[in-house]
Amino acid sequence: PLQAPPRRRQESQITPYIARTASTLSSLTARAAATARASLPDIKDRVASASEAVAGVGGKYLREVKGMMSSELEQVLLKSTRPNDQPVKPKHVERLVGVTYQIGGQYDLYDPILRKLWSKMAEPAFTTKLKAAHVLHRFSSSGSPAHASALKARLRELRRARDPKRKEKFFNSKLMLSGDERDGGAAVKSYLSRYAHYVLLRAQTFSGPFAEVSVGRKGDPAAVLRPEHLAAAKMVLEAGLKCAPTASEVSDLTCQCCERVLLDLKSLTSNLATCLNRCAKKGSKVDGAWLDFYEECEKGTRGMVKGTGRVLARYGVRVEGRVGGVGNGVVD
Repeated sequence: PLQAPPRRRQESQITPYIARTASTLSSLTARAAATARASLPDIKDRVASASEAVAGVGGKYLREVKGMMSSELEQVLLKSTRPNDQPVKPKHVERLVGVTYQIGGQYDLYDPILRKLWSKMAEPAFTTKLKAAHVLHRFSSSGSPAHASALKARLRELRRARDPKRKEKFFNSKLMLSGDERDGGAAVKSYLSRYAHYVLLRAQTFSGPFAEVSVGRKGDPAAVLRPEHLAAAKMVLEAGLKCAPTASEVSDLTCQCCERVLLDLKSLTSNLATCLNRCAKKGSKVDGAWLDFYEECEKGTRGMVKGTGRVLARYGVRVEGRVGGVGNGVVD
């Protein structure tokens, strides 16, 4: 009988196929790994190039912002510091101070601003000097909190540095008080000597509405009543109380400057009252020197508001509202 041919074993066909497939996959994996390794330097270069491009765009943007700010600042400063007895227009001050709210705190705004203000303070007209001091005062009291610490630090640095153009230190009183004393310049110079001292002292020690001695709802009032703040506040109060214009110094411009000083001293007194009241409610211990200073601050501010009220009112300036506000039992 015929016999069927013997069936071949499947293993002889399957095994080589599996082996070939495994070999192919292995080679593909190896080639993919090699390709990835070869591509890594290129990827790194692309990432580095992208980072450089972003940095370049940021630097270009910063340069454009500085250029725009510098040209606009120069134009507004020229209008704000014209050599006449007219006060600085509020719209000009708002444009200048508004720049600090438009640009982030990571950029150094105040170096060019302070240099331009110093250039105005070095001009011969005392009205220009006084207006520049008033603009600096507004930057300190009304500027963005994001740039507050930068203003204090930059002003301190510049006052220690020497102006290469004028061969004197920046914001030094000798050059600031030298100029043309004709046509009422002597009276403006007399007031400038006191007001500029106050503004420079205030701008280097406190920012905004005296935020350093202000406390929020959840803050610790005793933590802000530090000895260094007390020493600075005493100097600011002493200098501020001297900024009331005398009969020969009264003008629209000096009254405008005096108004800002009064608002400052009211803010300082109000902040201290809030801190002391909250310390009393929490039972926190307060240094007696702060209590004595508060009484001195409230008395001095109240007296200055009363003493200058009629004079300022004749020039359209009114400083209203309470002074202080410490509850009974806080100041014994």
